[in-house]
Amino acid sequence: MSTKVLITLTASNKWYGKQIRKALKSNVNHGLILYRSRDWKDWRAVDTQEKGVTPAVSAKKLTRIDYAECWECDLDLWEGLRATKKDLYKKYDYVGLVFGVIRAVLSNYLGITFNKPIHAHNRLFCSEYIAVVFQGAKLAGTEKWIPANISPKDLQDYMIHDPHFKPVAVPAPVKDLYKD
Repeated sequence: MSTKVLITLTASNKWYGKQIRKALKSNVNHGLILYRSRDWKDWRAVDTQEKGVTPAVSAKKLTRIDYAECWECDLDLWEGLRATKKDLYKKYDYVGLVFGVIRAVLSNYLGITFNKPIHAHNRLFCSEYIAVVFQGAKLAGTEKWIPANISPKDLQDYMIHDPHFKPVAVPAPVKDLYKD
């Protein structure tokens, strides 16, 4: 069953967010999925942060951010989440994040590319998780992705060029997270 979701890409001005964006040559360093919950009657997030993948977090409880952009699409979110249920509440994949940044630096600044994913098994970082959800939901064009190699910038590029995604205004609960 298809659900309207917002793939939300964000930026933090914490030191690590700045370094990730610099390595990726990007304006975003984090990604999450927002959906409107009928049960809770508000926006909910499927997010991957320090404590791992957490489903159905109130969007009001997300970390404060400095920038956000939202991309709307119809997605079989529940099928995508079913593909990742073994990953819920597992710790964050810091190994994958670090090697993703190293891979981006090698590629963006030295022209060296490699596709072998280096990451902690049974752990996910934010854009890796979204890639797994996309694959579980059978989103066209994602079937050959190596999720551990997908960065927030890769998601942004994919959504810019895929007609199933359209940029939309950032909803109020996310705007409320902006720093004053």
